[in-house]
Amino acid sequence: MKKILTIMTISIIVLVGCDTSENITTKKEKIKTSTDYYKDEIKKLTDKDIYKMIVEDYDNDGEKEAFILANKEEKKENKFELWFLSGKNSQKLSDEFVATEDTTIELFIKNKNYIIFNVAQLRQNDSMYTEIYKVKENKAVKVFEQNKINLFLENEELYAYDYSYSVLQPEFNEWMSLSQQKYHIKWNGKKEMCQDYDVKTLSEEKFSKISKADDVKNLIKKQIKKRYGKKTTNIEYKYFEREDKSVDINIIVTTKDGSKYKHYVSTSVINNTLGTNIIMSEGNKEKYLFKSLNELTN
Repeated sequence: MKKILTIMTISIIVLVGCDTSENITTKKEKIKTSTDYYKDEIKKLTDKDIYKMIVEDYDNDGEKEAFILANKEEKKENKFELWFLSGKNSQKLSDEFVATEDTTIELFIKNKNYIIFNVAQLRQNDSMYTEIYKVKENKAVKVFEQNKINLFLENEELYAYDYSYSVLQPEFNEWMSLSQQKYHIKWNGKKEMCQDYDVKTLSEEKFSKISKADDVKNLIKKQIKKRYGKKTTNIEYKYFEREDKSVDINIIVTTKDGSKYKHYVSTSVINNTLGTNIIMSEGNKEKYLFKSLNELTN
């Protein structure tokens, strides 16, 4: 009887020992992919400090990975690197580059976890650009890139600004106005890429058939009158209806001295009714943002 009890006691000790060993291993794995672990690991890879770090389980494999934007200021210049770290490997995604402090990474969730990487423009002639990454098999994979823009998030929807110069007075070509136009961007989950929303041009007749169209036009005229007074001689309108239930109105105001000023208004269109909370901004919007950017690049 004593022999049987001894054997049972030994068996229980062995089983408990195995369970403890498994728990220790699990805890080590969790520590290996924790925020603190990645803070220590990045110090071994670069002399730069963590500017922004986002730790998530990007590929839903039960382990967290980290995207780290590292930064160091040297001679009044901000020098950056972009890194990806997992419990199994590390990748330097971007060699050292100089940019402004607006350079950033941001978590973008659309069925999967993505990282948006924006390199901000340092000087007027420098190129800004954006990249989007996902994680597959413990590696960071770039799924999208676009020059001349940065991508931002608003209620988990993407948007970007386009920048344009326009001549204010025909006789003074050196007098230019810089303006920015805001575009909402469509995410194609199947192709994992950004796209323009579909757009159709509306005639004056079709626009006028939308409810509240006259109210919007009157509000625009009031803003033009407030800005230009009695100097206005002509107002031209162009209308774009976008797939995201919005309407853009491009406006060209001509004044008595022959100067032309570009403006635009963006508003929603829901149930064939225009929103009347409008703000008139400078510049004219393109029909398509990405198509116009790629035409400039090619």
